[in-house]
Amino acid sequence: MKRLIEIYFKSQKSTIFFEPFDNFAQIYPNTNVVLLTDEKVHSLYRHKFEECNTIVVPEGEKCKNLETVVSVINELLKYKADRDTAIIGIGGGSVCDLTGFVASVYMRGLRHSFVPTTLLSMVDASIGGKTAINFDEIKNLVGTFKHPEFVVIDTSFLDTLSDKDYSSGIGELIKIAVISDEKFFEVLEETDLKDRKNINYNIMFESLRKKSEIVIRDEEDRGIRHLLNFGHTFGHVIERDYNLPHGQSVILGMLIAMKISIEMNELSEEVYHRIHRTLEKYLHFKEEIDICKLACGISLDKKRRKNTIDFILLKEIGFPKIVNMKLEDIQQICNKITLELT
Repeated sequence: MKRLIEIYFKSQKSTIFFEPFDNFAQIYPNTNVVLLTDEKVHSLYRHKFEECNTIVVPEGEKCKNLETVVSVINELLKYKADRDTAIIGIGGGSVCDLTGFVASVYMRGLRHSFVPTTLLSMVDASIGGKTAINFDEIKNLVGTFKHPEFVVIDTSFLDTLSDKDYSSGIGELIKIAVISDEKFFEVLEETDLKDRKNINYNIMFESLRKKSEIVIRDEEDRGIRHLLNFGHTFGHVIERDYNLPHGQSVILGMLIAMKISIEMNELSEEVYHRIHRTLEKYLHFKEEIDICKLACGISLDKKRRKNTIDFILLKEIGFPKIVNMKLEDIQQICNKITLELT
């Protein structure tokens, strides 16, 4: 029996398969398929790309810019891509973001799917329909909403991830549990997630199901979907200022968000330390960070409205809270808090 999840969004059904595909052309039989991947994935899995036209872009955030979009469009023209062509993005979150963006603008929209190759992209970027590229130093400033038709989750790709990139995915995995369900958090709390064999079908299924339940309620990210930004307001600034992987930055961002929650009498110290113990096991960054300086940096966040931002606090595990806060109030609170990293 095939293991899959079918998610019915307003504009598109997304089907998530939990199985390997040795030939990516099988995802779209009898269709002109163009694969989009990055240099690292292409070098590691070159044999999987032999059956299709392939576009190779720089690795990581370096591919998420207008210059790369223009380059990809030129390659699509070279491959005579038309409205019946399908694009498959094979790689991490950056490749998924770029693939979705190009698929949404080329000839006003092509079919597209994802084969995520990192834990972070499997549990985060591959589902939700957000596409984006960066502009100047602002992350994900230019983007659209377009859901993938298919997502193929093949956990064998995790075998070639570095420890740092692998643990980044754990950050997003734990985030979903913290904001959605204490029972799911308990599973992650009690599981040695450093052992990649423990990232099994049940964990992947539950994480993707929890995220899709939130996205379905707010596809265009106008309200309740902001809960998925827990840890991201500071996380994006940390990612930029400290050049850390996204998931590692989100772990730090969650710790800061919980500290602010404590200062606002929303979260207990007991719950904070429980979550802290789990998060810190997967945090590679142990240096001191300047939280006050980071607070100044959130003025560039694309969700800022004039001098306020919707900030995600935590009351209990499974009970996040959206609060519209003044940037100056966040700054004042940050003057009072520190992070304990051991």
